[in-house]
Amino acid sequence: MNQKFWVIWNPERGLPRFQHPSLFAAKVEAERLAKAHPGQVFHILESMGFMKVSDPCQWTPADDGIPF
Repeated sequence: MNQKFWVIWNPERGLPRFQHPSLFAAKVEAERLAKAHPGQVFHILESMGFMKVSDPCQWTPADDGIPF
C-alpha cells in the first residue's frame, strides 16, 4: 500500500480506478486513451504519499494554524 504508483485522470470521465506500477506504464496508457478519445485530456498523477488513521476516534489534528 505504501508503494509509489501513478493513475490516469480525465476530467470529463470521473475518478481514476487503476494504479499503474511505473511512470512508463502510465504514459503508455495515457497515450492509448488519448488516441481512443481525440480532444480529451488525460493527466498522469503520481502518488506522493498517504495518510492512514487506524482509529478515527483517537485522531488529533496538528496545530498547523489552519482554522478548520
